[in-house]
Amino acid sequence: MRMINRDEIQNINNIFNNNGWVNKKFTKNEYIYIKNNEYDEFRIELKDNFITIVSPIPNSSFLFKKTFNDYINLSNYIEEHIINYEEKNRN
Repeated sequence: MRMINRDEIQNINNIFNNNGWVNKKFTKNEYIYIKNNEYDEFRIELKDNFITIVSPIPNSSFLFKKTFNDYINLSNYIEEHIINYEEKNRN
Protein backbone atom coordinates (compact mmCIF):
# COMPACT_ATOMS: atom_id res chain seq x y z
CA MET A 1 0.00 0.00 0.00
CA ARG A 2 1.24 3.52 -0.84
CA MET A 3 1.79 5.57 2.27
CA ILE A 4 2.13 9.33 2.42
CA ASN A 5 5.04 10.18 4.69
CA ARG A 6 4.88 12.60 7.62
CA ASP A 7 6.31 15.58 5.69
CA GLU A 8 3.85 15.01 2.83
CA ILE A 9 0.95 14.83 5.30
CA GLN A 10 2.08 18.08 6.92
CA ASN A 11 2.30 19.78 3.51
CA ILE A 12 -1.23 18.62 2.62
CA ASN A 13 -2.54 19.81 6.01
CA ASN A 14 -0.88 23.19 5.47
CA ILE A 15 -2.48 23.59 2.03
CA PHE A 16 -5.94 22.90 3.46
CA ASN A 17 -5.46 24.89 6.68
CA ASN A 18 -4.11 27.94 4.84
CA ASN A 19 -7.30 27.96 2.78
CA GLY A 20 -9.72 27.59 5.71
CA TRP A 21 -10.34 23.84 5.46
CA VAL A 22 -10.47 21.73 8.63
CA ASN A 23 -9.32 18.15 9.11
CA LYS A 24 -12.39 16.03 9.90
CA LYS A 25 -10.85 12.55 9.76
CA PHE A 26 -7.24 11.48 9.92
CA THR A 27 -6.34 7.78 9.75
CA LYS A 28 -3.44 6.00 8.10
CA ASN A 29 -5.56 5.28 4.98
CA GLU A 30 -8.02 8.16 4.83
CA TYR A 31 -7.94 11.93 5.30
CA ILE A 32 -11.04 14.11 5.11
CA TYR A 33 -11.08 17.91 5.03
CA ILE A 34 -14.27 19.99 5.24
CA LYS A 35 -15.22 23.65 5.01
CA ASN A 36 -18.80 24.96 4.96
CA ASN A 37 -21.15 22.01 4.52
CA GLU A 38 -21.29 18.32 3.60
CA TYR A 39 -20.61 19.12 -0.07
CA ASP A 40 -17.44 21.04 0.76
CA GLU A 41 -15.33 17.95 1.37
CA PHE A 42 -12.01 16.64 0.12
CA ARG A 43 -11.43 12.96 0.83
CA ILE A 44 -8.00 11.38 0.28
CA GLU A 45 -7.85 7.57 0.31
CA LEU A 46 -4.76 5.38 0.10
CA LYS A 47 -5.26 1.99 -1.59
CA ASP A 48 -2.73 -0.36 -3.06
CA ASN A 49 -0.25 1.81 -4.99
CA PHE A 50 -2.69 4.64 -5.67
CA ILE A 51 -3.84 7.80 -3.94
CA THR A 52 -7.46 8.70 -4.68
CA ILE A 53 -8.93 12.11 -3.99
CA VAL A 54 -12.62 12.91 -4.01
CA SER A 55 -13.14 16.65 -4.30
CA PRO A 56 -16.10 19.03 -4.50
CA ILE A 57 -17.22 20.58 -7.76
CA PRO A 58 -17.84 24.36 -7.48
CA ASN A 59 -21.50 25.41 -7.13
CA SER A 60 -22.66 21.79 -7.17
CA SER A 61 -23.68 18.99 -4.83
CA PHE A 62 -21.51 16.56 -6.81
CA LEU A 63 -18.02 15.27 -6.08
CA PHE A 64 -15.19 14.48 -8.50
CA LYS A 65 -12.88 11.48 -8.08
CA LYS A 66 -9.31 11.40 -9.38
CA THR A 67 -6.46 8.93 -8.85
CA PHE A 68 -2.73 9.60 -8.59
CA ASN A 69 0.30 7.39 -8.21
CA ASP A 70 2.52 9.99 -6.51
CA TYR A 71 2.37 12.69 -3.90
CA ILE A 72 3.70 15.52 -6.12
CA ASN A 73 0.80 15.34 -8.58
CA LEU A 74 -1.68 14.99 -5.70
CA SER A 75 -0.28 18.05 -3.97
CA ASN A 76 -0.34 20.14 -7.16
CA TYR A 77 -3.93 19.06 -7.84
CA ILE A 78 -5.05 20.01 -4.33
CA GLU A 79 -3.47 23.48 -4.56
CA GLU A 80 -4.96 24.18 -7.98
CA HIS A 81 -8.38 22.74 -7.17
CA ILE A 82 -8.77 24.62 -3.89
CA ILE A 83 -7.98 27.93 -5.60
CA ASN A 84 -10.38 27.13 -8.46
CA TYR A 85 -13.09 25.92 -6.08
CA GLU A 86 -12.86 29.01 -3.85
CA GLU A 87 -12.92 31.44 -6.79
CA LYS A 88 -15.92 29.80 -8.47
CA ASN A 89 -17.90 29.53 -5.22
CA ARG A 90 -17.57 33.28 -4.62
CA ASN A 91 -19.39 34.10 -7.87
